[in-house]
Amino acid sequence: KKLNPFNKLAIGMPEDISATHAMISCTVIIFDGTDACIGTRFIVKKTDLDAALANDTYTNGTAGLSAAQMWVMDLGTLDANGNILTYPTYGDRNYYDAASQVGSMGIETIQGALVSIDGNSLPQAPEESFNLAFSYNYAMGNGMTLIPTASFYYQSEMFNSEFNSTLSDQIDSWEEVNLGLTVIPAQGDWVARLYVRNATDEDNVTTKFNSTDITGNYQTWQYRDPRTVGLELTMDF
Repeated sequence: KKLNPFNKLAIGMPEDISATHAMISCTVIIFDGTDACIGTRFIVKKTDLDAALANDTYTNGTAGLSAAQMWVMDLGTLDANGNILTYPTYGDRNYYDAASQVGSMGIETIQGALVSIDGNSLPQAPEESFNLAFSYNYAMGNGMTLIPTASFYYQSEMFNSEFNSTLSDQIDSWEEVNLGLTVIPAQGDWVARLYVRNATDEDNVTTKFNSTDITGNYQTWQYRDPRTVGLELTMDF
């Protein structure tokens, strides 16, 4: 099993722990006797956070404020009766861990849920792909030659990582049609090529890239170009 740094709660996977755990981003860049906190995220049980708030032991590294005040400052929210609406999203891991300094909340933290990759598809490897191409040389009566071309490409869905998460890794199947026409004169020093790429103007996503939590958990998508029409003229000198 491996840890998916882009999906530490394993959301959408068989090992999904998002119903019982919350992910919190570190706010300090020091190591204080723990394996915590340089721009990473850690996981805690929601029941442990509930207990810390109820016992007024929720500190999160902020002095001089009540647990409820610190909770709201930490982007968690409470209703008018003090009931939890949303859980905090950032904090100092040194004040959570049971093994850390005096004054911590004694809340065990973990890196995330390990997920199995046995039997998963390889990244960037669709199960099916094929390309069909057509070309025909048409000799006109005046000696000019026309060469129409057409091609069709298809690939089935694939995943951009070995975790095969439908939440973040899935790339849908896509297809593309390309057209072209080459004109060759009977006599002359030029050749003209007219082309239409992605003739049906599809928004095809070809790759995705998942960053880690250290770099902000962003995702980039690579698209095929939209419909592109062009003319190429080649001349011999």
